[in-house]
Amino acid sequence: MGVMLLALTVLGGALPVAAQSSSLASGLNVAESGADGLVLSWRLPEVDGGDLAGGRWDALVKAGATTVIDQNGVHLPVFGGLLAIPAGVTAQVQVTDAVWEVVVLDAPLAQADTRREMLPGFGLPLGSDEPAKLVQQGLAGSLPFAQLQVTPVRYDPDGLTLTVLRSGTVRVTWTGGGASRSAVAASWPDGSVESMMISRLLNPADGVRFVQLRQTEESAAQVHNPPALVGGSFKLTVDEPGIYGVTGQQLAQAGLTLAGVNPLNLQVWWQGRMAATELVGMADGRFDPTDLVRFYIPPWTSPWQTTQVAWLSTQPTAAGLVSVMGQRDVTPTDGDLPWSTSFPITRTVEENHIYDSVFPAGSALDGVDHWFWQSSSFMDGKPDGQVSGVVKIPVLAEPAQLRVSFQAYVSAVHQAGIRVNGVDVGVAEWNRKRAYTAVIDLPRGLLHTGDNTVTVGTGAFGVAGNGILLDKVEVVQPQPYLAEANRLAFPGDLGTVQRSYVLRGFDAGEVLLYDVADPFNPQRLMGAADTFVARVYLPMIANRSSGPLPDLPNRVYLPWLGRWASTTRTVPDASGRSLGPQEVEPIRPGAAKLGAAQQVAFFTDKADALNRTRSYVAVHAGAVRSPSQIVADAPSNWQAYAGADYLIISHADFVSSVQPLAIFRRGQGLSVVTVNVADLYDEFSGGNVDPEGIRQAIGFAYANWPTPPRYVLLVGDGTYDFKNFSGYNGPTFLPPYLAYVDPWLGEVAADNRYAAVAGDDLIPDVLLGRIPAQTPADVTAVVNKTIAYEQQALGAWPSWKNRLAYVTDNAYDTNDVWDGAGDFIAEAESVIAAQPLPAGFENLRYFYDPSSFNPGTQPWRYADGPTMKAAIQSKLAEGLLLASFIGHSSQSQWASERFVHMSEVATINTEGRLPVILEMTCLTSYFNMPDRQSLDEVWVTTPTRGAVATVGPSGFGVLNGHGTLHYGMNRAIFADRVATLGDALLAGKIDLAATGAHLDLLDTFMIMGDPALGWHLPN
Repeated sequence: MGVMLLALTVLGGALPVAAQSSSLASGLNVAESGADGLVLSWRLPEVDGGDLAGGRWDALVKAGATTVIDQNGVHLPVFGGLLAIPAGVTAQVQVTDAVWEVVVLDAPLAQADTRREMLPGFGLPLGSDEPAKLVQQGLAGSLPFAQLQVTPVRYDPDGLTLTVLRSGTVRVTWTGGGASRSAVAASWPDGSVESMMISRLLNPADGVRFVQLRQTEESAAQVHNPPALVGGSFKLTVDEPGIYGVTGQQLAQAGLTLAGVNPLNLQVWWQGRMAATELVGMADGRFDPTDLVRFYIPPWTSPWQTTQVAWLSTQPTAAGLVSVMGQRDVTPTDGDLPWSTSFPITRTVEENHIYDSVFPAGSALDGVDHWFWQSSSFMDGKPDGQVSGVVKIPVLAEPAQLRVSFQAYVSAVHQAGIRVNGVDVGVAEWNRKRAYTAVIDLPRGLLHTGDNTVTVGTGAFGVAGNGILLDKVEVVQPQPYLAEANRLAFPGDLGTVQRSYVLRGFDAGEVLLYDVADPFNPQRLMGAADTFVARVYLPMIANRSSGPLPDLPNRVYLPWLGRWASTTRTVPDASGRSLGPQEVEPIRPGAAKLGAAQQVAFFTDKADALNRTRSYVAVHAGAVRSPSQIVADAPSNWQAYAGADYLIISHADFVSSVQPLAIFRRGQGLSVVTVNVADLYDEFSGGNVDPEGIRQAIGFAYANWPTPPRYVLLVGDGTYDFKNFSGYNGPTFLPPYLAYVDPWLGEVAADNRYAAVAGDDLIPDVLLGRIPAQTPADVTAVVNKTIAYEQQALGAWPSWKNRLAYVTDNAYDTNDVWDGAGDFIAEAESVIAAQPLPAGFENLRYFYDPSSFNPGTQPWRYADGPTMKAAIQSKLAEGLLLASFIGHSSQSQWASERFVHMSEVATINTEGRLPVILEMTCLTSYFNMPDRQSLDEVWVTTPTRGAVATVGPSGFGVLNGHGTLHYGMNRAIFADRVATLGDALLAGKIDLAATGAHLDLLDTFMIMGDPALGWHLPN
């Protein structure tokens, strides 16, 4: 939405914390390990009492703590560690022998930077009675684990004291779970998630003891969409819900040979499940051109596409089963039955122009819609500040209710005027930052048949929205049982009630009636009458001149039963209006006809013993829908592969362009499989675009392939605007995994979810990267740079690869005003100090400091932004192994000083000297914009120049979390000597997960480029 786009143009960065070195020293040590638990000792690392009294956490941070914001809005230290535990257990934590100390503060603790408000549901509330807890349990590959967190400091702002847990015993006990499995360590490749986790556990010996067989949420035996795996299947594109029919002739035109097709093998599949079919004309055992397969497609919602795919299979299933529609008799019943005259219908008018990642809470994968119609920033204070929508009402029925939905994105009093057909009907008014729906009962006579205009505005109505978004307009009204375009879908009453229905408005011919309450097992309803003429019997007559009609019992003649039935109800006329017998004034004794005789469907449905609510669809035989496209499927059976070390998932446009990389990796001894993402959609999401289908496919391969993938490369760009609401035509070749994980932005690209496929945790189980390509040339650029980089490394080690650069933003401005987001320079120094480099390597510093605190004696501390920018870009051109940026960023640049802007990447001649870029900042990998690229996309897709790969965030973040991740990567590269970039990011994420804090960074940090990119450091 508009507020999102505005926010993204503001330079992001970190919130204020102490400098971070994040060693693994945590104050926790395992004292005992048994079959039902662990005993750990806790001792707060030594820290000067004056530091505690002053609320300074630097020493604790250097000893392994991270800091989080508590419910009082201040930073407090947190310690954590990873434990191996048996799979499936229920674990509990208790602290005994606790030694507490009360520290009197010199002054209140400084409030955290609140310029960016954390969203509800995020953050880490501190202040519970228990100082230790398990934050999460999960499965890293085949290793079950738990994250133990100790929060040793409590802050009392009223008494100005800290209560500090100096020491204690932490007991972790568990019950339940299955038998543990021993493991052979040699079965884990170096750098695997299991081996990396073992080296970082507080109880590494237990890691081997508790390891499980590989598993994910995907069952090894589950087949997601069987028709995609066999020949003789056809993909049917459907545009609307309803009853569909496919003829033999249509399938023959799509390539099916009708001769020899056994009608008893015909199946329709929808969303991975077989749906019941109605076979028409096949009683002779043949499938002729004029024969028909009918089936039902229920309503659907998909943020990814406007159409859906159903499947028709002509091959027998493994079990030899098919699903055929059942039938139920609904012949009108003799007797005095309740009539249904109308049902409520909601007519919605909605336009989608503004994307807002924050509102409402939740992600597209959860069915949450983040698109809005218009913002009050457009409407406020403007005479023409209004928007209008047209509600089409084919049949007028009253009373009607208007609902107008809004979302407020600032805390204030909000107002919006509402007008219907030029008449003011009310002003919506509410307060606070929340969703709101104005509900207005419309006066009779205001609406009319046809187009009705609803206008919503602020400036045009003399009111102020004060930060609101218009979502949609709805009109709720009673709908008579009148078909539109020879189709009618309507809800039934509870099955406990036997009820009669009269459906009108159909052309002459057969009307088909179905109960679709179970969308996969609809029932054909038989016996409905196709004509209906009601007559009212008046035994006495009175003229208007002789006074009112006598008060006589009303009787209705039921011609299909050949009898009279007494009734005190009204009978619906042809327009759906309730018509009582007293309204009929015959000119002579006899019968008066209610409305003209017409084609109708009249039926009586029986009671349902299970109290299920009925749901009906009526359709004229000539109005049965037909798929907009029928295509013969080429079966893939990707699930049956023997496995691969390196899995490439690519859009079809890029498969050939990525093959040189596949060949190169095979030459290094890796087994490689390249998969068209459309095949994964076919097998795991019913042929529909769906990020969860990709994730399920990766999870299936990880759990079931004899050789599970270690590296996964996604090839193709994607945006959050799947349906092109914005009009920018941003392509989605391979979708981002959108999730509501960022504490400030809400929904962002969380591609880490594609990699975290074992257990419910966020630690990646495969090493993932993305080539954010929009053209084959983009793929070729990344592939060529990757291969050249590694071939260069396998030769003589170039001297430029001995250099690492640290580029930082400023903590104080030219007026010595504190930035509020942290001391970026101190952070860089902490990371540099924490991991010594091998002999011959050097750290280069480019620190921006325009304040008066700059001593002027350190040449790497720049007071002038343009001078520092020129120095950075010059050094990039000379060549760097790693270039790390720490500070504020936007999607397009480093810092407000534009030390590097994406428009400048191609002008920096890094050809033959490509760096890996590490960005401990915000938004540089926010690749899912529909209108432009992000900085990291430009770094990697620029041919011959830019960078060979980047590690950057798709969201915001905090400096302390960045520091843990940064140090973990450096330690993995230079101390652990991990082989690849993917290994280094995995190590950093495991270190971050150990703290139990800032876990959003596990989801938002990603590799642009090849996760198997090798370091090939010299011995």
